[in-house]
Amino acid sequence: MRFLTEWRLPILAWAGLMLALLGLGLGLAALFAAPLGLGIHADFLLYREFGWPRRETLVLALAVCASAGIILLLARFAPDDTAGWRSLAGNSVLLTVSCLFAFVMAEIVVRAMDDIPLWPIENRLAKQQALLTTETNNDYHPVLGWVLKPNIRSGAGENTFTTGEFGARMHTSEITPLHKGAILAVGDSFTAGSEVTDSQSWPAHLERMLGEPVINAAAGGWGADQIVLRAEEMIPLIKPKMVIVSFYQDDINRAGQRVHGGANKPWFSIESGRLVHHNNPVPKFSGRRDEIGAPLLGYSYLVAWLMERTGQGEWWNKINVSNVYADNDPEAVTCALLKRLKAQTDRNGIDLLLLLQYGGADHLPVSRQKEKTEAPARCAREAGIEVLDLWQPLLEVHAKGRNKLKTLYVMHNERRIYGHMSGAGNSFVARQLAGKLTAMY
Repeated sequence: MRFLTEWRLPILAWAGLMLALLGLGLGLAALFAAPLGLGIHADFLLYREFGWPRRETLVLALAVCASAGIILLLARFAPDDTAGWRSLAGNSVLLTVSCLFAFVMAEIVVRAMDDIPLWPIENRLAKQQALLTTETNNDYHPVLGWVLKPNIRSGAGENTFTTGEFGARMHTSEITPLHKGAILAVGDSFTAGSEVTDSQSWPAHLERMLGEPVINAAAGGWGADQIVLRAEEMIPLIKPKMVIVSFYQDDINRAGQRVHGGANKPWFSIESGRLVHHNNPVPKFSGRRDEIGAPLLGYSYLVAWLMERTGQGEWWNKINVSNVYADNDPEAVTCALLKRLKAQTDRNGIDLLLLLQYGGADHLPVSRQKEKTEAPARCAREAGIEVLDLWQPLLEVHAKGRNKLKTLYVMHNERRIYGHMSGAGNSFVARQLAGKLTAMY
């Protein structure tokens, strides 16, 4: 290329250019991880592969770009002659256009090879990863969006997943009738007991500790709005003596979504001081453009084809593809729904308790993660709802050592990635609850 003959140190110029592109790539990966399909938090690709969080990746990208800038200045050495810079810019544009053209041609070829139509172009990743497609234990629900299927029997031995009436998770592999007047537990996957067997969810532990029935009516992926709606639905069906509403910290954020994980969900707004219920009934997910928050690369069959052939197909197919946000204030909505639920439980003489749960990574470092639950906790207390916040008890466990905290969670990727709570972790939650209930009564 022409600019090689115009630079004093052409080899160094090439090195600087390559380093700049590397820094730019790392920066884009960190800043636009979600739309590019690279995952966020513990699912961020570079974290999974190298242990680099997005923030550290961005710092590294800035350092690489700064180094590239210094190298390019050294290589050019003649700041008054801009011809080399113009040549570099022109060749960079030419390279980019050539790469895009090659990408489009390769896309056409692999689609022709596998008989995939060129039009209409659809986000295949979004359709493949729609929640009700991937989560086979879930059923469509017109009010909640989705709910666990009733009467499921899966697994064997010490790894069973069993549900009964209304999709409530059982505490053993035996399906039994739901007890009227029981304690009702509602929440997301941390309550449902993802990654543990039937007997190891915290509602199962709590039932054994208290010696009285506890119904687990939770489901994975629910937001705070869906959790409260589930409680309102179940109260007239089982007439519980008490309702325990459990929010994992991300559930409040999910109350600000109208699509979660490739599934439409109910959502609320507050208009003129009133709660307004949207998506009622919830429309079934069809992959329309307004339902897709999936990575842009999901429109490319070539990317999926390459992922499969480079051994990354499993990771690519597990990306949380579609979270679309609504125009609302999730904290205010959560607060209003808690107040509405409190009014319902008071009318029926039912006690109400709000449980706040956290993931293991939320304590790494111990920081501002708790901010997401502070507003709902404050609102609940103002409404007269009893609150059990597990932040401080978990903080005390963390103070004894990170390995101690890890025993409370199902660990992945060589014990680097925190999953849901383990059997020991759910027992810990149940003990905290039992102590709280003893103090209440």
